[in-house]
Amino acid sequence: MLGCYGCNNEAELRALLLTLDLAHHAKADHLHVFSDSRFVVDCVNGLDRTDIAHLSVLLEQISERLAGFKTIELCWLPRQRNAAADRLARAALGLSEKTPKVKKRRK
Repeated sequence: MLGCYGCNNEAELRALLLTLDLAHHAKADHLHVFSDSRFVVDCVNGLDRTDIAHLSVLLEQISERLAGFKTIELCWLPRQRNAAADRLARAALGLSEKTPKVKKRRK
């Protein structure tokens, strides 16, 4: 098994890079991407930045790939509003589905 290291922001940036590469190879011109990573969405949309060198490199690579599309919209979608994607991500990692939290009633 390959060793894995890095932070969640790096994983999210790498996932977006792969998505852009796959879309490019599929000859897509217009993309509408949803992400639950506020960091990625804000950085790519120019609302935030990072001083972490290896994340900055990934953001530069993303910016270069974005130029290959006619339009792209990257939108933040809170994780709790996208249960289907959360289930897929957990399944890809070999994790069981989260059980819904039951709210307790106050007496």
